[in-house]
Amino acid sequence: MKKLIVMVSVMALLSLSVFAATTIEQINAYNKAHNLPWLAGVNQFYGLSLAQVKKDLGALPPLHKQPYSGNKHFNLFGKGNYVEGWTTDWNTMTSFWTLLKAPADFTPPASFDLRDVNGVSYVTSVRNQDWQGVCWAFSTVGAFESDLLKQQPLNEYPNVDYSATALNLSEQYIAYHNYNYNLILNEYYAGINNFTFQEDHLSYGGAGWYGLYNTMRYGIPTESDFPFVGEGSPNTEGGGQILFDAQNPNWTKDLLFANGEFYIDGYTPWDEYSSYKEFNNSIKYALMKYGALSVDFHVPVEFFSYATGVIVPATPVKYAGWHAVTLVGWIDNYKARNGKTYNVWIVKNSWGKDWGMNGYFLVPMATEQEFESHNIPQWKIDADWLFGVVFSNKANWHVADFNGDGKVNAADFNLLKQALLQTNPSSSTIAKYDISDVKDGELNFDDFVSFMKYWNLANGK
Repeated sequence: MKKLIVMVSVMALLSLSVFAATTIEQINAYNKAHNLPWLAGVNQFYGLSLAQVKKDLGALPPLHKQPYSGNKHFNLFGKGNYVEGWTTDWNTMTSFWTLLKAPADFTPPASFDLRDVNGVSYVTSVRNQDWQGVCWAFSTVGAFESDLLKQQPLNEYPNVDYSATALNLSEQYIAYHNYNYNLILNEYYAGINNFTFQEDHLSYGGAGWYGLYNTMRYGIPTESDFPFVGEGSPNTEGGGQILFDAQNPNWTKDLLFANGEFYIDGYTPWDEYSSYKEFNNSIKYALMKYGALSVDFHVPVEFFSYATGVIVPATPVKYAGWHAVTLVGWIDNYKARNGKTYNVWIVKNSWGKDWGMNGYFLVPMATEQEFESHNIPQWKIDADWLFGVVFSNKANWHVADFNGDGKVNAADFNLLKQALLQTNPSSSTIAKYDISDVKDGELNFDDFVSFMKYWNLANGK
């Protein structure tokens, strides 16, 4: 197991007068002089101090540690029962994460946009976190909604309207299930490796990967059942309580659950992926197969003034804090306004449609040189973990019927066990028994976990 790393970023201690004095004209003049490929513009942040605009961030500094791969919890199958109570720990949580790698034969197109896949959108509308530090909840919901639309588990949720215009799930409920970051820091400084995640429902930031994990534990209700409470509520930046604000007494009947969570390691991709191509392709494969991804990045101060183009900050980069957003696509060889071409990610923000490019922005991908030098700038969204979720149709239990007798039982389990014990399984054996929610081309504990789930589904449990 790798050494535990806790990345506690120091927020950029810029003077408020410097930020306030930097006008749109000054930013654009700097960009022009340095041939940067974007324009600043007037939006809801114009004229505000840095302290004020930072309220629209809310992602906590990243926690980095090797995901835990052993001692899975066999008794935690079934919707909403992954972990009981208000506390979990790092090992329990990350045991439900699966590292995603693109198949070796995957060849991505030059561009892909989940907002328009053959005329169909798999991205819900841009939302507005309304001066609350809960960007991580909006990133969670944005990824969950897109992944649900893309995968469409019809047998699991036959009453869901699988359209981008109709689907609207609750950021408030996700934000309510926050965790105590100070407790984790105290455990780190005390030398405790298995962090405790104790929920405290405070609005001081959070993490999309924790929110997505909770969609397996608690599920997520609809926005109408559990609406977001915005500006003027007790959800105040710096310690206000997130309200438990259910509007429908029967809100639990509408809960939707993810069945698994996967990640792409952007923090140390050189340790997980054989090449830059495999790393980059894995992100693109995830978008095409599963839907949008929850991501975070360290925000340059000028990002608040972004209007259009490919965001590239001034040098040296001055940071304002961490922000969580939703990755929805890419464009290779995008010709920017400065005449240069960039490989860019298309990213959905949660600051309303009046910010940026109708609520979206473009950011350069990590380059092969940055990958090889182990130095991806923190303002790029592929410099940290990227997360998504998977859903399973009940009919999928047939993949665990290895002997083809129409049942999933002990006979199939024995076949899986024999395959797992093989030292060098053949490609055909791997293809048959690699039944994890996110196929990884390996036979491992994830396949056993999936088998137990399918056994329960096949037998009505």
